[in-house]
Amino acid sequence: SNLTPEFMDKLNRFASLFSYCFKETLCDTLLGHLKKWMQNVIIDSTSKGLRRNGESREVRICTSIIQTFHLIPTASFKFFEPVLTIVLSGEKALSFEMGSPFRDPLFKLALCYPEQAVDFLLGRLADPPTNRLFTHWLTNEKAGPFRSYIEANPAKLISNTFKSSGEDSAELIYQGILVTSILVKHNDHW
Repeated sequence: SNLTPEFMDKLNRFASLFSYCFKETLCDTLLGHLKKWMQNVIIDSTSKGLRRNGESREVRICTSIIQTFHLIPTASFKFFEPVLTIVLSGEKALSFEMGSPFRDPLFKLALCYPEQAVDFLLGRLADPPTNRLFTHWLTNEKAGPFRSYIEANPAKLISNTFKSSGEDSAELIYQGILVTSILVKHNDHW
C-alpha cells in the first residue's frame, strides 16, 4: 500500500477540519489497512527487531490509522471492538503495553462512546490485557466520562465483578476492587 505517515497525518488534519465529508466506508477501508499494517509491524519486529520506542514507520502508520477513527463522526462504536482487538493482539506480539503508541488514539476513540466502551470493557475484565488497559485508562485525567458513567451505574460494576461466578471470579472480584479504588481516588464522595 502507498500509505505513509505523512499521508496519514494529512488525512487526519483534513478529517479534523472537515469531518462531515467522510463516510463510514472510509472506516471500513481503514480497518482493513490497520490489520495489514499491524501484521507488517509484527512480522518486521520478529525478523528485524522493533525499536523499543515503537517509532518505526509501520508503527507510526498504525497509530495514525487508529487516530483517524475518533476524528470521523460517522465511525460508529462498531469499530471499537475490532480496533481494540487488533491493538491488543499487536501489543502482545510486540511485547509492549503501557508504553504502546497505540493506546492514546484508542483512548480517544473510546472517549467518543464512553458508555458503550465502559460496558464493553466491563464485560471483558477477566482478560488480563483488557483489564490492564481499562484500569490504566480509568487513571487518566481525561477519563472523567468513564468514571462518571461507572459511578452513576454501580450495578454494572457489581454485576460484572463482585457477583461473578466461575473460574474467573477471584480475578473479577480483584478487578472490581481495583476499579472501585480508582474511582474513590478520583472522587472523594463515591
